Amino acid sequence: MCIKLVIWKIRDNLTIETWPVRIEDREVKRLKGKEIVLVKLIWFGPTGESITWESESQMKELFSELFSSGNFFRKKIL
Repeated sequence: MCIKLVIWKIRDNLTIETWPVRIEDREVKRLKGKEIVLVKLIWFGPTGESITWESESQMKELFSELFSSGNFFRKKIL
């Protein structure tokens, strides 16, 4: 019998580190004449994958490497 042991670092505020893996989709939301561009981001961490919608401009600043290919999404206008 083989048991695999995985150790994850837990921060002082009891959160665990996750990191973005890929961008799955892109949407443009229109609110009162203003456009907000969102990207559907796939994150990976100790609990597996999770999905969130984030501001494209903020994600470009933090994780510019995810945007290098340019062909990872389809445009939706809501």
